Amino acid sequence: MLARAALSAAAIRSPMTGPSGKPASHECLPPTMSYAAELGRELQLQIKAWRGKFFVFLSDRRVPPTNNGSEQEIRPSVVFRKVTNGFRSD
Repeated sequence: MLARAALSAAAIRSPMTGPSGKPASHECLPPTMSYAAELGRELQLQIKAWRGKFFVFLSDRRVPPTNNGSEQEIRPSVVFRKVTNGFRSD
């Protein structure tokens, strides 16, 4: 197994980054856009991709409008993590 230090910078780079080190989605934007405009554009693309799933609870009565059930399900695990000062493998 290769040691982490032996890996090249390109191999360690996040799969979400492009050749310049910026997030990959920023590579295709015009260079005149500000960083805030780039982030706004990314948000717009994400909203367009997910907008059909935002209000499913309006058309399907089986889908609850909140995630309260999910929050209650993970609560014991979160309380345990808080009391034990986190999940540590060491």
